[in-house]
Amino acid sequence: MKTQPINMAENAVQFAENGWKVYPLVKGGKVPHKGSNGHLEASNESEKVKELFLKYGNNSNIGISLIDTDIIILDVDIHTETVSGFDSVKELEDAYEQLPETYTVTTPRKGEHRYYRIPGLSLKKDFINFRPGIDILGTKVNAPPSRTDKGNYIVKSGEISEIAELPRWFVELMIQQDKQKQAETEFNAYPNPPQGKTWKAIILEEMVDGTCEGNRNVWLTSMFGKYIYSRMDVRKAIKLIEVVNDSFVQPPIDSKELERIINSVLKRETLKRKGVT
Repeated sequence: MKTQPINMAENAVQFAENGWKVYPLVKGGKVPHKGSNGHLEASNESEKVKELFLKYGNNSNIGISLIDTDIIILDVDIHTETVSGFDSVKELEDAYEQLPETYTVTTPRKGEHRYYRIPGLSLKKDFINFRPGIDILGTKVNAPPSRTDKGNYIVKSGEISEIAELPRWFVELMIQQDKQKQAETEFNAYPNPPQGKTWKAIILEEMVDGTCEGNRNVWLTSMFGKYIYSRMDVRKAIKLIEVVNDSFVQPPIDSKELERIINSVLKRETLKRKGVT
């Protein structure tokens, strides 16, 4: 007896009727159709969804847009025999507490998509490699019964209408990691200066604007990181940050604290690229 083919459009409409914004992906893949606007044209209006799948094909995979929702996905994967997101989840649960049961989808590579709510927050971005084998998805996700050449997305447990709230301790870990990432990317600030200004002019203006108590350490770390990132001679960069601290920081931080900032930035940059000491 032949198995009836899955009508992806009908499944997509069911998601839409439950309030989820969905859009079609290429058959057997994770990317939008050529010429489409991907998750930007996702809709939770049944008729609109029907039109999209009629246009691109009823056998298209189903994408869910997570933008402007309070939903995030824990993407737990097995990368190698020694790197497993399931091990990382266990380590987190051993250190804190058990994550609540929630709507969970088995992915084609035998990983899991665990759906959670973070009330009052909308992530609007993905945290890649949050922990070994764990990504946090906040923009979009393949929904069941989508399929790839590796297998299908299959509902493992729970109901799409009953999604658990992510524990506060996990949200705080996400916030901490995000702050660390932002501090690191400060060193790569202004890769494309606004029209009419050079990258150097922007840094000089920021330097002259200075800062005051309450933001001094973060600001000086950012400024010194930009000097080093721009390949400035280290000794001259140190001399400049000393002048900046004395002239544009109110009140200046003490020399020992400034030295700690300098050493911290240099250590981090040395690890990122060899040759700066």
